[in-house]
Amino acid sequence: MPNREFELRKRALEAQFQADVELLRASYELRLQALETLFHNPGESALPAQPALTARPIRRLAAPAEVSEISAAAAPSLSTAPPPASEKPKLKRGQVIDDLAGIFVQLPEEFDSQDVVRALGYKPPRATLYRALMDLVSEGHVKMARHSDGRTPTRYRKVPDKP
Repeated sequence: MPNREFELRKRALEAQFQADVELLRASYELRLQALETLFHNPGESALPAQPALTARPIRRLAAPAEVSEISAAAAPSLSTAPPPASEKPKLKRGQVIDDLAGIFVQLPEEFDSQDVVRALGYKPPRATLYRALMDLVSEGHVKMARHSDGRTPTRYRKVPDKP
């Protein structure tokens, strides 16, 4: 790589870094403003009533000779906060098996793990759910109707009660 090309790429990389830092700083300041608004006015919206921030043009590093600017409209909007992460339910030992026993009659005759998750109303850890389903199989309450083949989940079929 020639020295001139190295210097061009180095300057472009530095400019991109500075633009990224400015975007992060603006995002932080906006989130801090929203937090302060929530603290001082708990009944109001978390977002301040200000126009959306406009970011400086960002330089692309694809080719040193061809450095184009991306318009501020193409930059991601910083005026919206990300949705809060849903918290996983705190499960007690054996709770998934107990809950599965409680909703077992609601399940269709043939079902898969997604049907179970919908009926439970929460998504337990994958291994826990699989272990609970395997317990149902080993106890003879259900049989495997179709084994998983990659993208298709395992299907289970209820075993009719013996008289």
